[in-house]
Amino acid sequence: MLLQKVIKSNSDEGKKYSIRQSSTSENLPVTYEIPRMPREKEIIENVIILCIFCNGPCIDDSIHCGVCMKTYHYQCRYELDNVNDQSSLLPSLRKQYNSCLECEDLTQLLTEDEINYLISIFKHIDQDKDGFIILKDFLAFCTNGILLDKFHLFTLNNIDLNKVHFNIMDSRQNRNVAWVDFERFYICKLIAAKNQIELTTKLSENELMVAKRLYMTDPHLKIDKKRNLIITKRHLNQISHELIVTNKKKYGGNFIDAILHENENIDEIFEKRSVITWDKFLCEICISIILNRSNYEINNQEATIHSSYINLQYDTTNKHRKIIEKLKQKHFDSSSTWSIVENEDTYDLLKLKINGRDERQTISEPWSIVKEMERLRNKPIFITTTTQIL
Repeated sequence: MLLQKVIKSNSDEGKKYSIRQSSTSENLPVTYEIPRMPREKEIIENVIILCIFCNGPCIDDSIHCGVCMKTYHYQCRYELDNVNDQSSLLPSLRKQYNSCLECEDLTQLLTEDEINYLISIFKHIDQDKDGFIILKDFLAFCTNGILLDKFHLFTLNNIDLNKVHFNIMDSRQNRNVAWVDFERFYICKLIAAKNQIELTTKLSENELMVAKRLYMTDPHLKIDKKRNLIITKRHLNQISHELIVTNKKKYGGNFIDAILHENENIDEIFEKRSVITWDKFLCEICISIILNRSNYEINNQEATIHSSYINLQYDTTNKHRKIIEKLKQKHFDSSSTWSIVENEDTYDLLKLKINGRDERQTISEPWSIVKEMERLRNKPIFITTTTQIL
């Protein structure tokens, strides 16, 4: 279904949806078509089972890109990050990759003019040309250099809000912002400012499939008179909230609030709706789905093991023996003794217990009692008594 009327600002449908315009150099209206709801087999046919890096079969220890559905070995993806710590290959310490390198790059959603614009702004703010911008220079640009802001990304004469934006970019609290942090924040702002229908055309087939599954989970799913599947407004709000929470874990709460809510346009007609169609549902959640492509996690503190070699196969008894040796080095109460005691329920792991012993009798204990009884029979004990004469 073509939605030419939706994009044109002078049409009734355009007023109905209240969709923001994306400016072009020629100021001509651009027509976009919202993707239709995909079918299951369309996604299955596009699944690749060969590693995109080594072209080997991906049977075990492989990852699927959540955007393009390309498959790759974790080892191959790990080597691209040039990480020297071998411990990051352990399952418990692995970095979670949601997207491949190509799909994670959100700059492909921007035009060349927009990318060059961000580069020129950063160079303009970086007065001493050291690759970092400080708060003083950033506030000065937002006050005096606002004429250079042709995409209206920066706030004029709002020092408090500009300080918030600087602190969001300065996630490491170093009192300066590097290019990668500046780029991440304003790329997301540029994407969020784009036409919603245009953004729906940027979704991959797998992302459309994810959106469809979210759409179909509404317990109150119905079919209208035009034989279109419709959901409730409450279900849309719930799905939007869950996607936003996921993105906040990656980027930070203040980051997502600044991206999604600062320049949000309230559509009064949309707010009064009780049912939602597929087209409107996709327009509302597309930005959250796109932001979820990133593998970046602001609060992720990667644990490292400072060892050149990690031996994952060790004997359990030796492990506990070393623990006992360490405990003996500490000044425990002399009356306390540490013993290795087996668990009666399982034989897989030995346990360390203070003042403990194995409650189960060994095979030697009953025979020792029998031998003691035989010794008493063979060698009776003679008891002598003395009488005292009064």
